[in-house]
Amino acid sequence: MRPKKTSRVPRKPAGHAARVILFDVYGPITIKPVKVPGGRLIDESSIEGFWKRKDASGLKDCRGCYVFAIRAGKGGLQPWYVGKTKRSFEGECFTDRNINKYNRALMQLRACTPLLFLIAAPKRRGAVNKKQISEVEKFLTQESKKVNPRLLNKTNTKPRKWEISGVTRRVQGKPKTSTTQLVKMLEL
Repeated sequence: MRPKKTSRVPRKPAGHAARVILFDVYGPITIKPVKVPGGRLIDESSIEGFWKRKDASGLKDCRGCYVFAIRAGKGGLQPWYVGKTKRSFEGECFTDRNINKYNRALMQLRACTPLLFLIAAPKRRGAVNKKQISEVEKFLTQESKKVNPRLLNKTNTKPRKWEISGVTRRVQGKPKTSTTQLVKMLEL
């Protein structure tokens, strides 16, 4: 007679896990600008060097969202532009239009390091869920606009009309016990 199993992992409801797409975050990956009179700019050599980096080369063909950020001074990261891909990171992160935006941000700050975060949708068979990528882009844009009012995006910048203190928005000081318990319960 076999011993009876006492612990069993509960199954998630059918279809629940299939609807959730888990995006992976890569970065920050440094973009090496070239020095020019009056500052520094991202050019073709910067882009070629970026995709040759070990931490970026495997992501060239992936899809998802990207955040151009700048590290100014001794550590503070600030988002400057959020975008999404229709084709691939390599085909869209460094379009002429985007490079112009990145360079406008670089010219506003002298001593800084340009960076890129890549938020990749998992590679699966079939079509990529464009709607979910758009939702992630909207979320990232709204959150980026909160921390940098000079964000270069023109769309999706309207803030949510609600926040939950200590949950969706940090508060100064120690959070209330009820807030901490809710965050823990929801695994946020």
